[in-house]
Formats: sequence, C-alpha cells, structure tokens
Amino acid sequence: MKLFDVDREPGYVQELHEEDDKLILNVKEDVEPLVKQNLEAIKEAQGFKRTFTSVAQIPASIYYTPWFQRIRRDPKAYRKWLNDPDNRAFRTHPGRM
Repeated sequence: MKLFDVDREPGYVQELHEEDDKLILNVKEDVEPLVKQNLEAIKEAQGFKRTFTSVAQIPASIYYTPWFQRIRRDPKAYRKWLNDPDNRAFRTHPGRM
C-alpha cells in the first residue's frame, strides 16, 4: 500500500494500492473532533427554534463521495439520511428533518 496524500487539517489520509489489477483508493478520516463539536452544537440548540439553522456537519470523506452527492440532490433521500440513527453523530440540531 502506498501513501497517496495526507491532509492534516481535516484529518484524513488517502492510500492508493493495487488489488486484482485494479487501483483502490482508501480514504480514512478522523471524525471524532467533528462529532464532539456536533454534540456541543446540539446542547446549545436545545429549546431554540430558528427559521434558518445548521442541522448537520458532514465529514469531507463522506460529503464529496459520488453516492452522497446523489443523496444530497434528492431532498427526500437527504432527510432520510440525516434522520437515520446511524448518522446521528453528524447532526448539529435536535429533532427530525
């Protein structure tokens, strides 16, 4: 496996390797700081009702993938993804979309 790129600011690493005559790009990202920041945002948002508010912070390693870009373009699929309990760590506002 070869190290392809490291970007310390967002905390992700890209590794490029060959497997069965195919190039595979693995992206690893430390999302723990983002998850902690999101939990703090939820605590601060308790009880507040706003017209415009941030509801999620999504790691770059997810946000820029082709499958997520398709989800983002479909409002119903985007709400479903945001409301999925498995993705709760990326929410910055309590409640459902």
